[in-house]
Amino acid sequence: MGTTKQALGYMLRDVEMKIGKFAGKTVTVATARARGHVSFMRFCDMVAGHTTFNYMEVAAILNLAADTARSLVAGGESVNFGRLGSLSPTLHSKAVAKGEEFSAMTHIKGVRVRLRPNRQFFRLDDVALERIALEKKAKGKKDKGAQPKEGGHPAEGTPGAGDPGASGGHVGI
Repeated sequence: MGTTKQALGYMLRDVEMKIGKFAGKTVTVATARARGHVSFMRFCDMVAGHTTFNYMEVAAILNLAADTARSLVAGGESVNFGRLGSLSPTLHSKAVAKGEEFSAMTHIKGVRVRLRPNRQFFRLDDVALERIALEKKAKGKKDKGAQPKEGGHPAEGTPGAGDPGASGGHVGI
C-alpha cells in the first residue's frame, strides 16, 4: 500500500474508564486528529492527476461504480469492491414467536449494504505519528482579535487538503 507523506496527528486526553480493569480510574488515551477534509471533487481531481481522465470523468466513474454495486447488492448479490473489500446485503429481523405468521413488511427492518473491509487496506501500519497539543478555549469569551489561518480554513495551507493548486498525490490519510 505505500507509505504516506505526512504524519498522522494525535492528541492525548484524560478520560474516566467505565468498564474493564481501569473502571472508575482516570487514564490517558490517544485520539487521532484529522488535518482537514478532502472533498469528493478534490479527491477526483487528485485521482485524475495520475490518469488521462479529467476530474468529472473520474467522478462519473466512481459514482457509476457505487450505484452499480448498490443495485447488485439490492438484488441479493455480493460484490467484491477491490481494495476496499466486499459489499453484501444485510438486514435486521424482529423475533416472531413460533407458530405466529412472519410478515416481511412488519418484521424485517433496516435492510442495508454491509461493507466487509479489506484488512490490509484499512490498517494503517505504515504511518508516522505526530503529537498535537490540545488547544484550550476560554469559556464564555469570544476571541474577536484572533485571525484565522491564511485561507480561513484550518485544513487549507496543507498540501492536498482543499488547495486546488497543490501538488502531491495523497488524500490526507
